[in-house]
Formats: sequence, structure tokens, C-alpha cells
Amino acid sequence: MCIICLSATAHNSEAQSAENIVRDFFNNISYWFQYGKSYSTRSLASEYRKKAINLTIGENRCKVDDKVTDLTGYGEGFVADWLTFFNKERVEAGCSLTINTIRYDCEEPRYNTVRGGTWIYADVTIHYDNQSVRIKDYLRVLDGKIHKIDREGSEFDKAKQLYNAKRYDEAFPIFLKISEKNANEFEAQYYAVMMITLKQGCKYLNKEKRIDYAVKYSYNGYKAHDKLLSALYLKFYYTKTPR
Repeated sequence: MCIICLSATAHNSEAQSAENIVRDFFNNISYWFQYGKSYSTRSLASEYRKKAINLTIGENRCKVDDKVTDLTGYGEGFVADWLTFFNKERVEAGCSLTINTIRYDCEEPRYNTVRGGTWIYADVTIHYDNQSVRIKDYLRVLDGKIHKIDREGSEFDKAKQLYNAKRYDEAFPIFLKISEKNANEFEAQYYAVMMITLKQGCKYLNKEKRIDYAVKYSYNGYKAHDKLLSALYLKFYYTKTPR
């Protein structure tokens, strides 16, 4: 067999392996939701949640259901969303996940700065609280683990990079734009409210407008039982009536 053919075969095998890992990740989350509804199968649900976590890698840690859980180093925001937003009460009330598409994608996220590994595109729909939300992500797989997760379009990832670089004047308008575009973008809304609280990058807005946005997004998260936004909502509760 020629060298080029061997290289293509190895590449296809690597891509297929990465696809399988991402599919296993979402399948485990789906089983976590499925078995978490019934009291008799909740221990099994917990095992599937652990299996999903074990397919990620990183040093960051987070408390979930009063237990410390490892999260992915670069994808911690995404994984934390799944583990905290879909808390015990919400899973018991009934959640489900539908996989629409999982495929190898030659195109990397626009703002990706990490090289190496295989990028897999995932399109899934989650159903909870009588609503459905479609999520599209790029997942970077390396050495059998998910190392990084970027949202399709990468605006959120770009805003986080700008924020981490302390370029607040550039990051805040992007978080605001994402928050206005989609009411379910709780993490972007959290960043927007937090930056308003700390007066980072938002001074081009007058005080009245800043409070309006802060109350709007924190109240939105409060209604959806998002813990981070709920905590911020209490700060503004007596300041202004939610709109």
C-alpha cells in the first residue's frame, strides 16, 4: 500500500475514534437524564454522569451536588453548564437529549488557538422544562479525551479570550450581543451581569441602561434556576423591578 493511502487510512481511523468518543460523551449524558427520572435507577444515572466526566480532561474542579468533580481544562464552562444547570431537581423532573449530528469536521473553530487533536462537530437538542434548546459545538479530542469545547460561531469563545486577556471594552459588547440574541445563553448573560457589577467594559452605557440589562439577564437566569445568575439577581432585586 502506498504511503499516501496509509496516511489517509490512519487519519480516517483517528477521526472515527474521535467521533466515537464524542458520541459516547453525549450518550452518557442522555442515559444520565433517562435514568435520573426514577428513584430506583438514580444510582445508575450517577454512573453515566461519571462516565461522561471521565471522557474529559483537565485540572479545573467544581462542586456538583455537594461533591467536587473534575472538569475539562478548556471546556470547563460547557461541562459545568451541563452539571450545574441540569441539577438533581431538574433531571428528576425530566430531561432528555437527542443527537442530531456528530461528525468529523475539517474546519476548526474560527478563534481556536490550540493545535493538535481532532475536531468533531456535534449538534444536539436538549429537552427540559417543557422547552427544547438546540446546541451546536466543536469538541477537540486528543489521546482519547475531550480537551476543549467551542460553540459554533465562536463568538462566545472569542469574548472569553478577550475577557481573560483583560480586554474588557472588546469582550463586554460581544457578551451583550450573544445575551440579546438568545435568552438561553445563560453563561454569556452571567458574564454580562458580572462585568456590569464590576464596571468592566460597560461604561459606554449609562447607569440606567446597565441596571436594566443586569436585572433582565439575572432575572432570566433566576427563572431558569441558573445558580450563578440567581445569586447575581439578588443583588439587583431591590434596585429595580425585572422587565
